[in-house]
Amino acid sequence: SDYHRGTTIHGLTKKGVLQARQAATAVAELVDRERIKDLLILSSNFTRARQTAQECLSALERLLAYEVSHLDQRENVEFKLQIDDRLIERGFGDLDATKITNYNYVWPLDLYDARHQVFGVESVDS
Repeated sequence: SDYHRGTTIHGLTKKGVLQARQAATAVAELVDRERIKDLLILSSNFTRARQTAQECLSALERLLAYEVSHLDQRENVEFKLQIDDRLIERGFGDLDATKITNYNYVWPLDLYDARHQVFGVESVDS
């Protein structure tokens, strides 16, 4: 996606916010409670990715705060969110800001040649 568009528009839908918050439960189950205080969340600067990370992180903090207050098991934890501009989505050239179904023209070409740049897309090989 175009960097300017991707970092300024296309935020989460209500469903996306809910899914990001639900992901906090999965993260909490995957990370050892003794090491959870060391958790670092990395995200690209793209709006959807950044909002997903923020919503998940916030829900995770609330979940652990609940455990602290009701189960008296551990100290409060604040997690770190790091935005990394190197984490970007693939550029789709002329297809950026068009109907998402237009991307369907690219996938078969990717299978045939990972270096192609038809429509000005960033190649899979890049």
